[in-house]
Amino acid sequence: MVNNVGDTTQRRFDDLVDQARDMVQTMTSLQFAIGDMALEIQPIRHTPTGRDDGIYASLRLFAAALA
Repeated sequence: MVNNVGDTTQRRFDDLVDQARDMVQTMTSLQFAIGDMALEIQPIRHTPTGRDDGIYASLRLFAAALA
């Protein structure tokens, strides 16, 4: 007996889930890598005033360059 999930077989569904999990893992790893690059550009630090004081301008520039 063939079990279906939507318009696909259970086996194909399971294959697609495995592929998607691998893609999510890759995506997560890449997001952390980009975050590490951003931290190299502008390490986390607290300002005495508690305000931005312009320290995020470089991160905004980095984000804009990626878009």
